[in-house]
Amino acid sequence: VYLASMTVLTLTSRDDLVAPGDGAGLGVGAQTVLLDGATAFAFARPAGSTQAVLASTFSLRGSDGPRELAYFAADVLEHAEPPRMLRVALDDTPPAISYGFSREPVVRSSAAWFPDDFAVVWTATDTGSGLAFVSSSSSVTAEGRGLRVSGTAADRLGHAGEASVSVNLDKTAPRVSAGADVAIVEGSSATFSGTVADNLDPAPAFGWRFSEGSAADLAPTRFFSDQGEFMAVVVATDHAGHAASSSMTVRVANAAPRLAPLGERLIKEGQPLALSAAFTDPGLLDTHTATGEWGDGHSSTMAVTEAGGSGNAEARHAYGDDGVYQAVVTVRDADGGVSTATARVTVQNAAPALAALADQSAVEGATLSLQGASFTDPGFLDTHTATVDWGDGTVSLAVIADKAVMASHAYGDNGAYTVTVTVSDDDAGTSTGTFTATVGNVAPSLAALADQSANEGASVSLLGATFTDAGVFDSHTATVDWGDGTSEGATVSSKAVQAQHTYGDDGAYAVTVTVEDDDGGASSRTFTATIANVSPSLAALANQNAAEGSVVSLQGASFGDPGFLDGHTATVDWGDFGRPGRPNCRRGLFGQPAGGDIHGPRIPRQPHGDGELGRRHDASRRHLEQDGPGPTRVWGQRGLHRRRHGGR
Repeated sequence: VYLASMTVLTLTSRDDLVAPGDGAGLGVGAQTVLLDGATAFAFARPAGSTQAVLASTFSLRGSDGPRELAYFAADVLEHAEPPRMLRVALDDTPPAISYGFSREPVVRSSAAWFPDDFAVVWTATDTGSGLAFVSSSSSVTAEGRGLRVSGTAADRLGHAGEASVSVNLDKTAPRVSAGADVAIVEGSSATFSGTVADNLDPAPAFGWRFSEGSAADLAPTRFFSDQGEFMAVVVATDHAGHAASSSMTVRVANAAPRLAPLGERLIKEGQPLALSAAFTDPGLLDTHTATGEWGDGHSSTMAVTEAGGSGNAEARHAYGDDGVYQAVVTVRDADGGVSTATARVTVQNAAPALAALADQSAVEGATLSLQGASFTDPGFLDTHTATVDWGDGTVSLAVIADKAVMASHAYGDNGAYTVTVTVSDDDAGTSTGTFTATVGNVAPSLAALADQSANEGASVSLLGATFTDAGVFDSHTATVDWGDGTSEGATVSSKAVQAQHTYGDDGAYAVTVTVEDDDGGASSRTFTATIANVSPSLAALANQNAAEGSVVSLQGASFGDPGFLDGHTATVDWGDFGRPGRPNCRRGLFGQPAGGDIHGPRIPRQPHGDGELGRRHDASRRHLEQDGPGPTRVWGQRGLHRRRHGGR
């Protein structure tokens, strides 16, 4: 049972009259009400009353919630009946009422705004006796700010609750204008001017949207870093969520890059010119390319580094020849913008550089070629000539191929020569290098000599005794060892050795010819001179007359022998078959003919001649025999004398 605290309850008691020992129904004397086990109310019969019924009223008070109610009565004799129990619940709280919306509002600054018609939907709850009434939904259709809408609810005990809400209804979008189109150049700014208005919202939310980013300012300034057409849109939104927009176009034209002046440059030919050209471009997002026209017929792509509208174009170039050149740098942006700048480049000649030359050695007459005579020239378009001073009074032009100097020379005499190599370019630049050529002597070379034969006493001349000498400036001497103990100087003329010799005796002689140059170089050759014996020649003898028994002496018995070193013996056959005699023979010297007279005893038919079996006879059968060189030599004729009876 739900009770409100203001509910009046009546407790009525009647005496039962029939209970044993109750005193024959004297009436109700008292009533007691217990709440949750404690006496809440006590009622007594008014004094002097004779009524059998007692009625008392009361109201329960306390917090909401269930209670245990007990009550009983007693008669005047205080006979009490057993308590009767009643469960009740106190309910003094009205229902809780709440609301919702048929559509979601737009909450702006804690105020709910609705963009179109809507309804407030009421709901209520009650934790006690239960709901008896709730207001139905409330429709809102008229635009306005701060519209108040209320609703009520009641429980079964009559407790009523009420609620209200302030709402806003705005069904009209704001009015927006972005302004007129704008034309500018990249690298500059445009200021946008927009207008926004609304019937209920004095300050609609708005913003600009650009191709790149956005802005919340109604009149923003925007920087454009690249050319093109860009759309700018201003959008406004009122407190009810209605959005409106307006757009305009920004036309941005390209701006050409700008190159800084390049000025003048001074370099040597072959030296790389490092050219750096600074440029700027209002188009901060532009990309660039650059080329260099070097003024010598060559061009190249330059390396570009850039950031934020500034950059550098860099390249290196080497000029192959001296001169004055106009180097033109051209920078182009990606949109066709072009800028050029010119540098005046003065290129000076650079002399060639001859590599160090190593000393060389050779022998006279041999060809000495330049070794490692290479050079470099930064002026790679230069032409070159080269000369070589060989240090012996000879200067020759050299051949140049691939920066190498080629020349050769043969020295006519030994010695240490300072060789000077000079390379010149076509612009009078020169480089000189020297080295020492040490030239060794080469001995002359004597040709092979053929063997010769002759008779003793005949003159032997050198045949084919020629020689060569790589040292064309050498002077020469020659000697001949004739092999017979004779050695003598020879005549040298036009590389030929000339000499003569007469052998005084037969034999095979080893003849050695030696040629020596003025530096001690020598060459020797040997040949065999085979000398044949020549018989002595006895002079004709005149007939003689004598008496028998008288001494007959040889008269005019002289002889000659080209082998002037031969020794001789002689015999005389007297023709009378007597005892033979051996005449005396005196020896002569080299170069003198042998001769003398012969006398002595008779020698019958003895052989006679020289030591080499050379034999000579005269008409009187007188003979001369040679037995080889004698122990003594004298100038003059050899005489042979023999007495008939012996003796000298």
